[in-house]
Amino acid sequence: MFLRGQISWDGTDYSLAWAIPKGSDFWRSHILRVKTGSAPTVARAFANRQVVSRLETDSLRELASRLNRTWSNVVLHLYSEAEATKLLDELAHDSELRS
Repeated sequence: MFLRGQISWDGTDYSLAWAIPKGSDFWRSHILRVKTGSAPTVARAFANRQVVSRLETDSLRELASRLNRTWSNVVLHLYSEAEATKLLDELAHDSELRS
């Protein structure tokens, strides 16, 4: 929970850390155990996406996989909140096109 709080802190509160019901697998598998956890803006954008529109397991894994592959070509630590949200939207859209 401490790491979730550190990642979730947006300058005003920590509520994103517990905003995803039954979200421990999401946090553990798709944020904390991969590089995404080291880029808080990207992790927050991903978590916010889960809060607003919860993905089913297969779709979530596909999006997480696409995001993890992005690390080889992009320095995600430099992304702003808006840029991170846009990136996740694009990755999700690409995934939908190939479904």
